[in-house]
Amino acid sequence: GLIAIDDCPEEVGGFCTVPGSAKFLEKWTSENIPIHTKAMSVRVPSDDAMIRFMQRVPLRKGEIVIWNSGQVHCNFENSSNRLRLIQFVRMLPATKRLTHKDRFAPGKVAKRNNKKNVDIFVNFEATALGRKLVGLDSWS
Repeated sequence: GLIAIDDCPEEVGGFCTVPGSAKFLEKWTSENIPIHTKAMSVRVPSDDAMIRFMQRVPLRKGEIVIWNSGQVHCNFENSSNRLRLIQFVRMLPATKRLTHKDRFAPGKVAKRNNKKNVDIFVNFEATALGRKLVGLDSWS
């Protein structure tokens, strides 16, 4: 998802999506993307029929938009002289499988950036839910 730090009208660019595309994206991908492609991100060709269903989502300061990453989504161009100020937010279940695959999982980020090999979570105080969210405790 993303949170608008400032107003994000259409002219500053922004988020766009094809609503409901998570329901058919896997099928579309299998029919349109070569099997040997390993990219996690694929551009929908500009002449694809799906493009006409793309919807821009302008936001006001403080608004949040949440979407399934398996849904067609992208950003559209900033045609103004202003910055688009947003904060991306991502949430995945802290399962062993997803944590292993997710390069942004808190434990992986901490390990990758921990040059002195110090347990940076040693003084970390969190609720039981917080410990699960950063991958310190199991969900089961």
